[in-house]
Amino acid sequence: MKLFLHVGHGKTGSSFLQSWLAINSRELLSRQGMLYPQICPLRRERDERALAGLFSMGNGYVLDPLLEKDCSRHKQRRWWRRLKQQSRLKPEGLNGLVFSYEPWARQLSDCLLQLIRLADDLDVEGIELWLLVRDPLDHAISVYGQMVKRHGFTGSVEDWLNIYNFPEVLNQFLEAIGKYPDQITLRVDHYGRQRSHLLALLQQWLDLDRNALWQEPKIHTVNRSLTSQELNLMRWLNSRDSFLASFVGERLVNTLPTVNGSLTPPSQEVCEQFLQRWLPEVSAINTLLPLKAHLELKIPSRFAEGSPKDSSQGGIILSAAQLDCLFDGLMEGSST
Repeated sequence: MKLFLHVGHGKTGSSFLQSWLAINSRELLSRQGMLYPQICPLRRERDERALAGLFSMGNGYVLDPLLEKDCSRHKQRRWWRRLKQQSRLKPEGLNGLVFSYEPWARQLSDCLLQLIRLADDLDVEGIELWLLVRDPLDHAISVYGQMVKRHGFTGSVEDWLNIYNFPEVLNQFLEAIGKYPDQITLRVDHYGRQRSHLLALLQQWLDLDRNALWQEPKIHTVNRSLTSQELNLMRWLNSRDSFLASFVGERLVNTLPTVNGSLTPPSQEVCEQFLQRWLPEVSAINTLLPLKAHLELKIPSRFAEGSPKDSSQGGIILSAAQLDCLFDGLMEGSST
């Protein structure tokens, strides 16, 4: 049995992949002997959003209790015993435990020893990690939308680019994983070059039968980007009440998943400053990545070609459906 961990990172299609894994969890176990657990044996915690094709954080909550520094071997054995019971498992027929949780790209560096100890205690044959990476400026701009949508950020995209620091985090993660080449195998793919083939990459990583009749998620765009007008609305709401605003953001992406996101591009000067600032860090990162996954410091083509400016100075324009999301989200948040 192997331990498979999809570790993100953020804004690389994780929600869609987690939806696919959740929907196909029964088939994964029956056909391939791969368990994608969705109930934490210790906390009885369950998240069914992925099954519904909605944004989720995957099933990392199932494994996370065992990665805590004070986790005892008794707790590990109890976790494993309960997991087998709730899944009706016969361990001799199990080929792998599969987990997906994009925050692990930030968090796993601090608990690698616990992970390796856990693998030893469960008699795991190997730890297989899968990481999807994205070019820094493209990633930073996408994360900006997430910060506005779910985390109360009120600043402009230029403000965000000045404080974005994920290349440092990625470098630290790769360096930490590189210290355990005998215990951990890391596969890295480039999201920007392979975004239309994510399922094929996932199936290849898990060595699944690609000719099997796997179920497709009903919604292929999970956790879409906001439009410029939606971003203007969310920034305004965040400045008033970020808690209520978060309900509106969820309504917009879940109720209107096919709306195409857009963003007023950062200025050319700000983009160039960003690229120069991260040149040394990206050069270091690329020494730790396979050639096919090397990061590029470039302005995304959708911005390099120019796009019309979109400002909220003349007001925020929303469709009737978007207004419904605004009203329904505020009502839901107010009653929580």
